[in-house]
Amino acid sequence: MTDVPVTAKRPGKTGLGRTLDRFLFAEIVPQVLLYLLIVGGMFLLFTATVVMQKFLASGVSIWIIVEVLLLNLPPYIVIAFPMAMLLGAILGFTKISTDSEAVALLAAGVSFRRMLLPAAIVGAVLMVAGMIINNTLAPFAAARLADISANVLKDTSTSSKPFLLPPLRTNVNGVSKLQATVWVEGGYDATEKALRQVYITRVDPVTGMPAMEIFAATANWQGGESWILKDVNVLRGGAYGHWAYFNTTEIKETPTSMTFLQRPPEAMNFSDLRRKVQILKQIGGAAPSDIREAEVTLWNKIWLPVASFVFAFVGAALGFRPQRSASRGMAIGFGVFIIFCYYAMFKGMEVVATNGMIAPSLAVSLPVICATALGVILVARTTT
Repeated sequence: MTDVPVTAKRPGKTGLGRTLDRFLFAEIVPQVLLYLLIVGGMFLLFTATVVMQKFLASGVSIWIIVEVLLLNLPPYIVIAFPMAMLLGAILGFTKISTDSEAVALLAAGVSFRRMLLPAAIVGAVLMVAGMIINNTLAPFAAARLADISANVLKDTSTSSKPFLLPPLRTNVNGVSKLQATVWVEGGYDATEKALRQVYITRVDPVTGMPAMEIFAATANWQGGESWILKDVNVLRGGAYGHWAYFNTTEIKETPTSMTFLQRPPEAMNFSDLRRKVQILKQIGGAAPSDIREAEVTLWNKIWLPVASFVFAFVGAALGFRPQRSASRGMAIGFGVFIIFCYYAMFKGMEVVATNGMIAPSLAVSLPVICATALGVILVARTTT
């Protein structure tokens, strides 16, 4: 009689595979949720301190304060996801190692790469959740916070920000020529639907030379693309003139588009923000720092959530040690150090990109690329 060798079956789409996944999910998910609560609670306390100082002095109701606290949470939750994923994966896989379950799984023919699947799924869920929050809840919260600041605190810092409207162009013999530029020094008042301190330069499309300089204290919307200038000073041909009212055809915007141009980047979803970047680049006279800031926010909506998926592999590799001597404290310490380095690089790259030293898309992606490289190295060393 010939002995038939018995080989351990690797878990796939079998009962053993599903049991393995349930076991690993039970070890990882509670740890991720625990650290998400801890990190989220820390952000909430920090936000509460800032909000209390800003709003309590204004005498607003407690309900407004609670609303502001909740509205401040969405962007912090997205930041907390990668932290929670890294620390949760470390603690979950460290527990598997210290309880000798790692040795048993390896002996049963389960590779470390197969064990990574549940962690990768959790990381992917957090990544998708982060992108959804970044593209829906966070912009809504930021817009609502801006409304509260403007209406409750009478904060006009955003509405008074100067900006340049898209240049007005005309067609001359089949060639697009500049016709007028409009600079709004005093910003847009959404309540009054008025522009403040408006400077208009009319240009001769044929010669390209300035033909008239107009300054108005305000420009009030009359409906459609019709605006009327008030308290107007005009310089033309070296002579000054003054009018109480002056109809203009140079402002081809509506209150809706004005509000869009004035909306801060964090209050926009990905598609709106990409459109705003295109408009700012089209304007030509927009401040380069404003364009770069918008681009940094745009790419952060993608790359920051991706870190949750990457950190699932980094945390699992740091926590997995197929021996009882695995040190939970040391693994957590490495995790905290990695988080510190990642977010220091993350904020540093934001500053570098805003200052124009590197392209925003590259600057925002670099921390994730470095974390990915670390994950690849750690996983490779763990499986060899």
